[in-house]
Amino acid sequence: IGAAPSWFLFLGIAVVFLVAWLLVDLRWTANLARQFAVTFDTFAGKADRDRRLADVDGVLYEFIERSRTVLPPTPQRIWIASDAPFFNGRAAYHLYPNDVHFAPRDRAMPDRQWVKPGDWLLVFNRRGVEYNPRNETLRWDGGAEVPAALKLPGNSAALFQFK
Repeated sequence: IGAAPSWFLFLGIAVVFLVAWLLVDLRWTANLARQFAVTFDTFAGKADRDRRLADVDGVLYEFIERSRTVLPPTPQRIWIASDAPFFNGRAAYHLYPNDVHFAPRDRAMPDRQWVKPGDWLLVFNRRGVEYNPRNETLRWDGGAEVPAALKLPGNSAALFQFK
């Protein structure tokens, strides 16, 4: 008879644990169903291009589409810079098979020593980049000016070619 209370305690703890697990699992399932509905509404039944435009990087994808009309058909060396590392990686993905260079974990611009005439620079939502159209020079983060031509302006984006 002295052992019965410990079984009841164990059984009570087990029931509380299982009920808590069930509640967490139900919440997870509800969140999953809600996310499925949002994803379905956003992407279902759309063509590939429309799905890409509806995605979180849709504005970037649209700018890269326009950039491809300016870039030569042969693979080019392209530097990518954005304040958000996510967009650096996404831009690189959309620009392959070009020779794409970017900082995967920060907002770094290319080192001026590495930039060669003929290289391209795609800037997307990156502060600190200044273009002087009169002199056709580009500078970033207060550094020295580098000769460059603006090839494609965009909303919070630009495509340059270094001279």
